[in-house]
Amino acid sequence: MTKFFCATPRHRHDRHRLEAATFMNTFGFTIVFGKTAWSRFTTHRKSACLFRSASRFAFLRSLVFAGTMFAMIFASYQASAQQPPSAPPAAALPQVFRDYKPVTAERLKVPEAANWLQIRGQYSGWGYSELDQINPTNVNQLQLAWVFATGAGNAHEAAPLVNNGVMYVSAPGNQVMAINAKTGNLLWRYRREIPPGAIVMHPVSRGVALFADGVYFASSLAVSVALDARTGKEIWTTTVDDNKKAYYISAAPVVADGKVMVGVSGGEWGIRGFVAAYDLETGKEVWRCYTIPAPGEPGSEAWPKADEWKTGGGHVGFG
Repeated sequence: MTKFFCATPRHRHDRHRLEAATFMNTFGFTIVFGKTAWSRFTTHRKSACLFRSASRFAFLRSLVFAGTMFAMIFASYQASAQQPPSAPPAAALPQVFRDYKPVTAERLKVPEAANWLQIRGQYSGWGYSELDQINPTNVNQLQLAWVFATGAGNAHEAAPLVNNGVMYVSAPGNQVMAINAKTGNLLWRYRREIPPGAIVMHPVSRGVALFADGVYFASSLAVSVALDARTGKEIWTTTVDDNKKAYYISAAPVVADGKVMVGVSGGEWGIRGFVAAYDLETGKEVWRCYTIPAPGEPGSEAWPKADEWKTGGGHVGFG
C-alpha cells in the first residue's frame, strides 16, 4: 500500500490523518484516492488537502503513475497465465487421402478395374482382375518396387484392399494398416491389444471391408471395429460375443445392404456359431442368424434331442 498525506488549515498537526492508497483486487489493480473517515472532517466543514511543496506533489504523482503501470503489466501477465495453452496445429492429410474416393454400394457391385474394394474383388468371389498390363509376355520382367514389414511373425492371410492409391491390409496382432500403394510408406496403423489369457486359437486376420469413409475390421477378441479411412481413428466398436466363452474372429467382414456382417470362430471350443449384421454408422446389431438350429427351428430335426445344438460348433469364415 502506497500512502501520502494532506492537512486542513485548522488541524495541521493531524495532516497525516488523511490518506490515499492503492488497493489490489483479485483481477488486477484499482487505484483509489479518498479521505479518512474521521468525525471532525464532516461534510459541513470545508477541508482541503494542502501539499507542502510542488516537488512532493510531483513525487507522489510519479509514484502513482509507476504503481498504475506496474498494475497494468501484472494484470496482463496474470491474464495470459490463466489462458490454456493453444493446441498444436493439426497435421495436414497426405495428398493420397485428400484424393480419397468414398466407397459406395454401386462401386462394390461394379468395381473399377483399377481398385480392389473387396477381399475377392467383388461379390461373386472370383478373385479375377480385368487389368492387362501384366500378361504372359512380360510377367518375367517384374521387379521389386518396395517392401513393408508388418512386425507380425504369424501367418499373413489377408488380401489387401486398394482404393484410389491407398492400400488397407490387416495382419496378425489385431492390427490394420493404411499404406501408400505407390511408395510403400505407412500412412497410419491401428492396433488393438490382445490381453493375456485371451482365447484365440488362430491369431490371424483375413482382411477388412470398405464402405463410405470407413474401414471395417473384425478383431480377434470377437469385437467389430469401424475406423476412419483417412486417419485410422475408431468410429465405433461393438462386442460381437464374449471371448471368455471361446468366441473369436479371424474372418474378414462383408458389407452389403447398409450393414457389415461378421462370422464368429471358436468351433473347436464348442461354441454355437452365428453370423451377425451391424449398422454401418452406429455399430448397433441388426440381426443374428445361428448356424445350428435350436429345437423347433428348421433343420433341428437333424440334431439329437439333447443340448448338442448349444455346443455343436458351426463357426463361420468369409473369404
